[in-house]
Amino acid sequence: MKMTAVFSFLLLTWPCLSAQELIRQFDAKDFSAVQIETVSGDVSYTGLKLSSAVVTVRNFDEEKCEFTAQIANGSLDVALKSKKRRGFLSWAKKADSCRAAVNVTGPQRVEITITGSSSDITVSDIAGSLAVSSSSGEVRLSKVAGMVVVNSGSGRISAQGGSASMQLRTGSGDMNVSGLKGSFTGKTGSGSITAQWDSIPSVGEVLAKTGSGPVKLFFPSGTKAVVSTKAGSGKISNELGSSADSKLRITVETGSGDQLIAVK
Repeated sequence: MKMTAVFSFLLLTWPCLSAQELIRQFDAKDFSAVQIETVSGDVSYTGLKLSSAVVTVRNFDEEKCEFTAQIANGSLDVALKSKKRRGFLSWAKKADSCRAAVNVTGPQRVEITITGSSSDITVSDIAGSLAVSSSSGEVRLSKVAGMVVVNSGSGRISAQGGSASMQLRTGSGDMNVSGLKGSFTGKTGSGSITAQWDSIPSVGEVLAKTGSGPVKLFFPSGTKAVVSTKAGSGKISNELGSSADSKLRITVETGSGDQLIAVK
């Protein structure tokens, strides 16, 4: 009985450090790419016209988290991982894993790769390419000029402005995209797709596909395209018609849900 009481007391009074904020600063001239990897917690990158980059980690708990930020081979690599449990704490529940927010402000002309497990991801004001991979969580993009590729297990995807080419995929979640200038691929197993172009895409491919959910595509007046539509169930409305000699191809497929290809 005494041994059990002592053991319980040790567990209840095990020392823990309060969550803290970590800040690291780097010279922007030393890298042209950024890689961010996190297990759980929000991630953001904001492009600014600065000569330095600042990495901030909030709610960092050094008992649960391992954090590294370094420049290697021209890339700023930021990683936040859960510490491996040892000894009698190896049975610790998943709820006790690392969860902290990572915020990076840095140059606009960079190529960015973000990998998250359960994370809301926000990226704004960059001129380079962006690749995002997340198991779950919302993805929010604003003023990303380069090629964009997003793969998400589940979660809403929203994007505003600038991209010349965009590929978005989510197992479950809505997509809402505006300010497009070129090719677009949007695929969701369950959810709606809404996409709007600011300028006429003269060449390229537009593909919107949902297992369950409506699709709405809005193009500027004067847009010409070869249009193909397929729906398991739902109404199809195509205001563009189809121009066989166009170099722009639009394909819309829905398992169930209405389709609208409109001029705005």
